[in-house]
Amino acid sequence: ATWSISVEGRGADLQAAFAQNKAGAVAVQEFLKASEVKPDEVALSAVSTDTHHARDKDGHELTDVTGYTLRRTFTVRSTDVRRIERISGSVTELLEQGIQVSTDRPEFTCSKIADMKVELLGNATADARRRAETIAGQAGCRVGEVRIRPDVERLHGSPRVAQPLLADVGEPLRDGHPQAG
Repeated sequence: ATWSISVEGRGADLQAAFAQNKAGAVAVQEFLKASEVKPDEVALSAVSTDTHHARDKDGHELTDVTGYTLRRTFTVRSTDVRRIERISGSVTELLEQGIQVSTDRPEFTCSKIADMKVELLGNATADARRRAETIAGQAGCRVGEVRIRPDVERLHGSPRVAQPLLADVGEPLRDGHPQAG
């Protein structure tokens, strides 16, 4: 799971904005520590700065600076999905303390997709076989082995497409097709 929380500091000058941002960053660090987030699960971004300028009566930006916003983002990465979900839901504690934070929903990714893919394909194949046997049994047939269609092999130059074939009981298969008795 990956989850980000940003803290802002605003002020008429850089020092005031920085002081507010630093106090917020300390509060976020304490919140994460109290939530049992390990230091190696947290990445801290550099401080980004937005400069705010005065505007004229038509809304055009002037050169006069009216203030600054400093932002810093904490990115938490962990394999403990439930903990990250719980922590992200309790971020309101910081807002109740007056800390200016913004957060995104946690992102959950599967890092073992290759292992899961093999297992899922195996399960799907077993399920397909069971369903085919049920259908064939109801039709008075049986499920045979998977064979490569010769016409497909000739067409593509190599056996790339496998197709399960149903054979009537007692009817031989020739070239992958049932033959009438």
